[in-house]
Amino acid sequence: MSGKAKITGYDELAAADLAAGDMIEIVDVSESAAADKNKKFALRGLKPYKVYVAMLTQSGTDAPVATVFENGIGEALTLTRRSAGAFSIFSASDLFKLNKTLVFFGNTYSIQAANAAFLISDQESMLAGEIQFITPSENGITLTDSVLSNTPIEIRVYD
Repeated sequence: MSGKAKITGYDELAAADLAAGDMIEIVDVSESAAADKNKKFALRGLKPYKVYVAMLTQSGTDAPVATVFENGIGEALTLTRRSAGAFSIFSASDLFKLNKTLVFFGNTYSIQAANAAFLISDQESMLAGEIQFITPSENGITLTDSVLSNTPIEIRVYD
């Protein structure tokens, strides 16, 4: 077959359909001997989690807006403003699970008012498919809007 493979039976084979350690069996119809027809390949380099990566921006009393770079979690997330400086990210399918969800949020090099945001999710909100976060004012005491400006977020959901 000159180094090319033809996959049949699938409209599309996506990474989300596969997991690390899965074996794919390929039947080489050009081989005449039955022992040579079936070949198995191990998948390597697949992530053991689903991932969502975006930059969040919020102004005034609007909900945050996400510029999404990668959405491998299988659904669109809903961002809402709960009150001044308090926000939520919702999963319609209750995707976020306690002890199965990691969130990397905001800048890691320093905490500055221009990009300060803090994750405050607890067991109850995670069980409801929600991640909560806040943005404090410069004094760190009151919550305020218009703090998120291209603030990075990465959500990893493990099986």
